Amino acid sequence: MLLIDLISAYGNSVNTAWVDPRYHVYTPSADHVDYDEEAIISLDKTPQMSREGAIGYCPRLGYAVVFGEPCAPDPARSEELLVSFLDFCTGRGLKPLFLSVRGPFADSLAIKGWNYMEFAKEQIIVPAEPEPRSRTKNLRRQLKNAMEQGHVEVYEYDKLNSPDPTLEKHIQELVTGFRSSSKARMKLYNSRLMPFAFEVYGRWFYAVVPGGTLVGLLTLTKLDGQSGFSIEHCITSPLAPRGTSELLISHASSTLRSYPSPPLYLSFGTSPLGHLGKLSVAENKLATKFARSAYKLIAKLANLQGKANYREKFGIGRQEKLFVVCRKGDFSLRMILAILLVCLEWRG
Repeated sequence: MLLIDLISAYGNSVNTAWVDPRYHVYTPSADHVDYDEEAIISLDKTPQMSREGAIGYCPRLGYAVVFGEPCAPDPARSEELLVSFLDFCTGRGLKPLFLSVRGPFADSLAIKGWNYMEFAKEQIIVPAEPEPRSRTKNLRRQLKNAMEQGHVEVYEYDKLNSPDPTLEKHIQELVTGFRSSSKARMKLYNSRLMPFAFEVYGRWFYAVVPGGTLVGLLTLTKLDGQSGFSIEHCITSPLAPRGTSELLISHASSTLRSYPSPPLYLSFGTSPLGHLGKLSVAENKLATKFARSAYKLIAKLANLQGKANYREKFGIGRQEKLFVVCRKGDFSLRMILAILLVCLEWRG
């Protein structure tokens, strides 16, 4: 089983970040597997993952920053994988730090004395449910502008059955341009823009304006374990008319709703809050104050809560609270900086 197979079968929208070549991917039999760009493209992964599962992490400032929960075939193997990974971290002097994990996983570690706090939410559209009638005025206005004023048209690219090298060249040019844009520099990411990383599980929707110029791209990844898809990236070019990103998301959502058996899950992934939630276990008051203040300042400067506000207008069917989990005594300003270092490195 390849890494992308493992994530698609058992993972969620957070685990998809692990295909980024700058992640270390831990498996008990191999300690860790480092991937370069070519390894990602060739999808050359280790077969042990099908039996053992995997954990994606990045070492920074003495922390092993893990995005998401262990990804394994069943709960028993997930627990074995976690125990093995914690031993691995101890042996290398790393403090394990889990980001964007759901309540049950946070609770399982809290029982063992770990600390956790809410810092984000996962916003999920449910295509199997009727499309909300009460779209916001803002969304209706954006869609109208894109279609009637900008004459934007959206198509789906069937890469597996009808590969188009010319279109893929334009997509890569769009991605390259976005990486260097002010839009990318003002956001935090948990992985790089890699539109074809999940080639066999991907869906691609692109937007064009009259003349055939590509102005937007939306990528989805199929997640069988969640009975649906995750939205990986939605990007637009400076030439895109206002409302292009809204049109891409609405078109993809409507396409999934048209299935005879619509999926239950279309996730935007992690939507950070503007502040950190309450710690489950009291820590050093001074360290906690500094860490909270730093996060709040960065959240304001980077408009982290803007993601959640933007996504609300699409008719969120359900939400999951997401937590930061660390060992008692590890919560500090250094921990916040380790998280930010990882995200800032991966903006493009």
